[in-house]
Amino acid sequence: MAVDREHLYADPHVYDVLHDEGTLADAKLFVRLARRFVSRLALAKSASMPIRFFEPACGSGRYLHALAKLGHIGIGLDSSMQMLAYARLRARQLGLGGLVKTVHAPMEKFMVKPRVDLAFNPINSIRHLGTDRAMLAHLACVRRTLRPDGVYVIGLSLAAYGLESPSEDVWVSRRDGLRVTQVVQFEPPSPSAKGPSKRRERVISHLTIEPIGAGKQRDVQHRDSRYWLRTFNRAEWEGIVAKAGWRIEHVCSNTGVACEAREPGYYLFVLRP
Repeated sequence: MAVDREHLYADPHVYDVLHDEGTLADAKLFVRLARRFVSRLALAKSASMPIRFFEPACGSGRYLHALAKLGHIGIGLDSSMQMLAYARLRARQLGLGGLVKTVHAPMEKFMVKPRVDLAFNPINSIRHLGTDRAMLAHLACVRRTLRPDGVYVIGLSLAAYGLESPSEDVWVSRRDGLRVTQVVQFEPPSPSAKGPSKRRERVISHLTIEPIGAGKQRDVQHRDSRYWLRTFNRAEWEGIVAKAGWRIEHVCSNTGVACEAREPGYYLFVLRP
């Protein structure tokens, strides 16, 4: 099947470069959360004990590579064969191939062994699951993937229906002779929306890919993509977590500071079955 290179997720290398900044800091936070909330690790005498991580929707594998650099083991799941091939290739290039494994499957139907200490799904990737049914199926699969004392860390932006306006973010990153700029716009659900549209945020992305160096300007590329993310306010999120048979054990900011979740806002939720 031909790859639509205009799509945000269609070019693993560009995606990896774009999101490179901050990856190692996030990986270190996942390690700290594992050592705090996974009892097997919290009780361990040695802080150097390797941790087994699992990332649904792992994309290019950037978090898995960062965790492997810290001496840990990572399993990544994604529905894109191109992303997974890139994740494995880059792991080998970095000399980390033995610590990074991949599984090709959708987020709502998979089986992963051996069991892991901590699963994580940051930066709203969980919101690609478009229905409650898909979310419940996903959480059931993750439950089977975790050790008995394992936890699931989910990064989620809570919606404040009727109070949010369209917004825009700009991201710039440089690596491997490329400068990648993303201008991304977020359009929250309309207060008058009915049916499924009540729970959908529209995301519009424009990528500019520029080779760095003299005489490269003519090689600049522009790529556009649009997609939808499912929305959750606090009550909707807490409700689906409870319905799936999980509990929210801890809430923190993206830097690990404990806090109370408020609408709107982005938080890391530590879930335990």
